[in-house]
Amino acid sequence: MTCRLLLPCWPRLFILLLICLGGCRRAPGRIEPPEIDAAAAGEAAVQQLDKNSDGQLADVELQGSPALASAKARYDADGNGSLSEEEIAAGIRRWAEGKLGAVSVPFAVTLDRRPLEGVQVRLTPEPFLGEAAKGAIGEYRRGSGYLALAPEDRPAGAPNIPLVMPGLYRVEITHPTVKIPAKYNTATTLGIEISQDTLSNAGVSWDLTSK
Repeated sequence: MTCRLLLPCWPRLFILLLICLGGCRRAPGRIEPPEIDAAAAGEAAVQQLDKNSDGQLADVELQGSPALASAKARYDADGNGSLSEEEIAAGIRRWAEGKLGAVSVPFAVTLDRRPLEGVQVRLTPEPFLGEAAKGAIGEYRRGSGYLALAPEDRPAGAPNIPLVMPGLYRVEITHPTVKIPAKYNTATTLGIEISQDTLSNAGVSWDLTSK
């Protein structure tokens, strides 16, 4: 399986809208960044995943957090190949304390190199982020798909367009009639960070294999 970030193609007006959603203090219904305590989240991540109690999350331990595994290269500040509580907190703090409240995330899915119509993608926040983090879901149809907050998580007055909050997410990909391996859903190995660090990319493509 490969996960490819797609190149951006945003109209200027849409870029201004996204900036306003996260940075215009007087905008009604604007989407705030999730209120996450980065230090507490970093501590919780290590408590939940550190199997050998050495205070570091090695690759084998990061298998329990697909999203952290996907963000490892950005979070591993000292380059030692593992993540500490402080490194995780610093990585989370970059997007949790930023002005980005929500972003549009178009996506595509292929199975064995063929576009998979009708596939559903669900983003579930990693448990150590707490209840402030909100998930998203989207369906790929007619060659396109957008991930979106659930209606109950969208602030009153927010624009009626698909948006996702910054965060660390497990990715689950399912289809109503096509069998997709468990490593992409019930036992997912897929994760993604949505943040200002990845804003140079306007979307993501998941290239799945049936074996």
